[in-house]
Amino acid sequence: MKPYTYKFADGSKSTVEVPDEIYDILIEMDKQEKYGNRRETRRHISLESLMEQGLEPSIIDDYFAEARVINMNNERLQEGIKQLLPTQQELLYKVYVDQLTVTEIAKSEGVAVCSVSKRLGRIHKKLESFL
Repeated sequence: MKPYTYKFADGSKSTVEVPDEIYDILIEMDKQEKYGNRRETRRHISLESLMEQGLEPSIIDDYFAEARVINMNNERLQEGIKQLLPTQQELLYKVYVDQLTVTEIAKSEGVAVCSVSKRLGRIHKKLESFL
């Protein structure tokens, strides 16, 4: 019998005694999950993993990096903003005019931070086609 520690999503841990053959299987499954996650993060960093690490996905770090340096009087950018849905325009207003963080917006709307970040990412892609 060997001690095996389960790690739960909420951060709690539980240690139990398991037979040697079960222990080996659990360790192998942990390795496979770890390597699968590593392989996946080589392509991108998921918002969920940032949240688990206690990091806030930031609009300033990734999204709209080019749009911040572009003059807001740019006609093509203004045309792109007009093509957005009203809720998307409102989100841009909150980020750039009200200068709210993604976390503040998520709390005020009662949604997850990653959903706000994903919405901003979609807006960014739409606006890129106008620039």
